[in-house]
Amino acid sequence: MCLNDWCIDLATGAQDLARTQAFMAAYTEVRPLQAQERTLLPAMARAGALRFWISRLWDMHLPREAAVLQAHDPGHFERVLRQRIAHPVTADQLTPTSP
Repeated sequence: MCLNDWCIDLATGAQDLARTQAFMAAYTEVRPLQAQERTLLPAMARAGALRFWISRLWDMHLPREAAVLQAHDPGHFERVLRQRIAHPVTADQLTPTSP
């Protein structure tokens, strides 16, 4: 979810490669990804974007009574999902390449 939320261009939902690499460099210092996690990363990024898109659609079209609940734009995660489908985040993108 962090890659879909913190490491993107907000207007388009496109992955920001520099932010993605910086995030993953810091993350892997604490806990490196296992081979299976690296393989499944594109599918999990799509699943995360889909889950948040559906959640936002639900809140917009079937609102719950709550004083603090405010529906967010579902279009944001629709854009993120479309980007993940068209341009999957791959394990090769996670580490910076040396010049």
